[in-house]
Amino acid sequence: MAEYFDRRAPTYGSWFKQSLGNRTVDNLEKEAVLRLLMPPSGKKKLTILEIGVGRGRIARYLLNNLPIESYMGVDISRRMIRTLKKEKIKGLKLIWYKGERLPLKRRMDSVISIRQIKYNQNLANQLLLMKKNLIKNGILIIEFPSCYSVSGIRNLFIKSSGVLVDPFRLKKAVKELGFTAIIMEPLRYLPDNVYALTNGKTMLTVVLILEKWLRKILPYWLAKSILLKARLS
Repeated sequence: MAEYFDRRAPTYGSWFKQSLGNRTVDNLEKEAVLRLLMPPSGKKKLTILEIGVGRGRIARYLLNNLPIESYMGVDISRRMIRTLKKEKIKGLKLIWYKGERLPLKRRMDSVISIRQIKYNQNLANQLLLMKKNLIKNGILIIEFPSCYSVSGIRNLFIKSSGVLVDPFRLKKAVKELGFTAIIMEPLRYLPDNVYALTNGKTMLTVVLILEKWLRKILPYWLAKSILLKARLS
């Protein structure tokens, strides 16, 4: 998997800039993560660990919009880390890791993982890694593709490279690790390809209205993309 991301490092994340719809997906994801991480008024600055930092798409946004003491981004792709280091993003510290123990000197207030868990073949180990790097009452945020979505149904016939996650099993696994206050909310019901084909304001308005309608009538576990938020007790 590291080799796969090494090859993609120079252009990784470019999908989010290709059309108005793609940029909308980018904004929806970043704004949702920001909302879930936003500390109560007057709270001290946050320490954040992002697993699967990629080219720093989420990191840049959070560093510009949250009170942050320390932001650590890790990735299994050495080339991805080297490429991102050249951009010299203020406040972002980077570590290349092999998916095992992280050489962190302290536990963090929050651990986030966006569009990363679908590439991990060992979900149990990944969750344990996240727990080990969280303080007590720390916040865990994971974005993942549901196996019950349209993409999940399609995957029964055409296998994809990513792992589709069962939201009920994920919730159970997180609970067994000692997390409480578990919240799951739909991020998007429509596949990325629908947004990629949306390059006009009128069409985008129709897509967003459809998303709003689907959110009202469908359960969260049918969503293409789901956000989980939990607190380590």
